[in-house]
Amino acid sequence: MPKMDAGPTDGPRGESLSTVWVTLTPDEAADLLDALHEWAEERKAGLAELGWHAHVSDADGNELTLEIAKPS
Repeated sequence: MPKMDAGPTDGPRGESLSTVWVTLTPDEAADLLDALHEWAEERKAGLAELGWHAHVSDADGNELTLEIAKPS
């Protein structure tokens, strides 16, 4: 299950969230897909860092951060 919280991207974790609805523009979705493809290629090559993350931001300062966590 994904871990989701309302904390800032540059600070401590916030309140846990059980559901999140995210709406991206086509450009934001393409940027996210490109970042995930890059991570997947690094993983195949054995170069992907645990804790890898990507940010999707808009002009209003809204930001979505996705992190690939260490396996538990």
